[in-house]
Amino acid sequence: MEKPKFDVIRSKSPSKNRHGLPGSKERAKYDPEELIPEGYEDHLMREGLLKKRNADPFKLLGVSNEDKMSFFLLKWIFNAIKLDSEPTDK
Repeated sequence: MEKPKFDVIRSKSPSKNRHGLPGSKERAKYDPEELIPEGYEDHLMREGLLKKRNADPFKLLGVSNEDKMSFFLLKWIFNAIKLDSEPTDK
């Protein structure tokens, strides 16, 4: 039994005959500048500033959630001790 020749099979392949999609060499029917509305970059910058402003200040400083919980727990404990202590202890 003789093996088929690879070059013969490959040369008849549809992918060999096609060099890109049909109509891919046509020019675009739209102007890319018209797709982005005027002032869109300013809108994106304002949106980014709002996200930064509303972000968690601890996250901006690089504090993990565990450290943040520890901080508020200690703050709560020390405030409770301060409220329970007598005025003469101060």
